[in-house]
Amino acid sequence: MSRTILVVDDESDMELLMRQKIPKQLSGGDLIIHFAGNGEQALEVLKK
Repeated sequence: MSRTILVVDDESDMELLMRQKIPKQLSGGDLIIHFAGNGEQALEVLKK
Protein backbone atom coordinates (compact mmCIF):
# COMPACT_ATOMS: atom_id res chain seq x y z
CA MET A 1 0.00 0.00 0.00
CA SER A 2 1.51 3.32 -1.03
CA ARG A 3 1.20 6.52 0.98
CA THR A 4 1.04 10.02 -0.44
CA ILE A 5 2.78 13.01 1.11
CA LEU A 6 2.51 16.65 0.09
CA VAL A 7 5.54 18.75 1.00
CA VAL A 8 5.03 22.51 0.85
CA ASP A 9 8.21 24.53 1.18
CA ASP A 10 9.63 27.58 -0.53
CA GLU A 11 13.15 26.13 -0.33
CA SER A 12 13.89 24.71 -3.77
CA ASP A 13 16.42 22.24 -2.33
CA MET A 14 13.80 20.45 -0.20
CA GLU A 15 12.81 18.03 -2.98
CA LEU A 16 16.42 17.00 -3.55
CA LEU A 17 17.01 16.58 0.18
CA MET A 18 13.90 14.41 0.59
CA ARG A 19 14.86 12.23 -2.36
CA GLN A 20 18.35 11.72 -0.90
CA LYS A 21 17.07 10.85 2.57
CA ILE A 22 14.43 8.29 1.61
CA PRO A 23 15.48 6.74 -1.71
CA LYS A 24 14.59 3.15 -0.79
CA GLN A 25 10.96 3.97 0.01
CA LEU A 26 10.64 6.10 -3.12
CA SER A 27 12.11 3.49 -5.47
CA GLY A 28 9.92 0.77 -3.98
CA GLY A 29 6.76 2.76 -4.60
CA ASP A 30 5.93 2.86 -0.89
CA LEU A 31 5.79 6.65 -0.88
CA ILE A 32 4.43 9.08 -3.42
CA ILE A 33 5.69 12.56 -2.68
CA HIS A 34 4.34 15.72 -4.28
CA PHE A 35 6.23 18.97 -3.87
CA ALA A 36 4.81 22.49 -3.92
CA GLY A 37 6.73 25.73 -3.57
CA ASN A 38 3.90 27.71 -2.01
CA GLY A 39 0.32 27.51 -0.81
CA GLU A 40 -1.22 28.15 -4.23
CA GLN A 41 0.74 25.30 -5.78
CA ALA A 42 -0.22 23.05 -2.87
CA LEU A 43 -3.91 23.77 -3.44
CA GLU A 44 -3.52 22.90 -7.13
CA VAL A 45 -1.91 19.56 -6.20
CA LEU A 46 -4.75 18.83 -3.79
CA LYS A 47 -7.35 19.60 -6.46
CA LYS A 48 -5.84 16.89 -8.67
